[in-house]
Amino acid sequence: MNRPPLTQAQEQIYIYIQEFQKVHKNRSPNLREIGSGYIDGKKVIPERKSKGSTYRLVKTLVKKNYIAQKFWDNRPHWVVVDEQPDS
Repeated sequence: MNRPPLTQAQEQIYIYIQEFQKVHKNRSPNLREIGSGYIDGKKVIPERKSKGSTYRLVKTLVKKNYIAQKFWDNRPHWVVVDEQPDS
């Protein structure tokens, strides 16, 4: 599967979601957690001031098929999509 390349900001968000899911197996990060850049007190990515810009980056990752958006109780959560090898 060929996916479009990521910008630096998109890659940072993608890395954050990957790392968050390694630490918290049964939970996805919310926008405030992603924007903070911290996971359990450890800085993973630079802080983002705006939840709106964080959300736009997350939506772009969904559009580029790097993460999947799912809903639980009308709240979105995001899960990393495993890249499938080309057939």
